[in-house]
Amino acid sequence: MLQRSQRIRKTGSKLPESFLALSAAAIAAFYGMMGVILLSFPKVFVGLSPRACLLFGLLLILYSVFRGYRAYKQWQQIQS
Repeated sequence: MLQRSQRIRKTGSKLPESFLALSAAAIAAFYGMMGVILLSFPKVFVGLSPRACLLFGLLLILYSVFRGYRAYKQWQQIQS
């Protein structure tokens, strides 16, 4: 049985792969925005201390950079 990526390559369609790469980039941007919101408005999140907001915001931004890099590599692979 063929894997999903092998079936896509066999049919020659790049649309599903490019959609997945673009959605991965959108999710990375979402994580980045959430991190910026946590850093910008720590008092809005009542259940978290300011230090926890700072830490979690930074972690979200770092994770978004990682996800964005993976999406970029996936996009490069599709284009080649």
